[in-house]
Amino acid sequence: MTNEKIASIVCFLIAPKYRRMGIARKLLNYIQGTFKHKNFDYLEAYPRRNVTSAAHNYKGPLPMYEKEEFTIFKEFKDYYIVRKKLN
Repeated sequence: MTNEKIASIVCFLIAPKYRRMGIARKLLNYIQGTFKHKNFDYLEAYPRRNVTSAAHNYKGPLPMYEKEEFTIFKEFKDYYIVRKKLN
């Protein structure tokens, strides 16, 4: 057992007409800064695998996290756990 502080991102709710405009990425950058400032060790998210539509990508697309230097921590049938070290 560790004493690491891990913050989780569980979803991004973006109205359909505003999707694919970089809003989720801006939110992700804000979240990273906020939790780093609060001395969290890791930021974790759960992007889905085999997404069939933008609406089903509400947890954020894997490539967005990869561009922000998150790495795959665990893989499951329907989703990944991705993490980024903050401190």
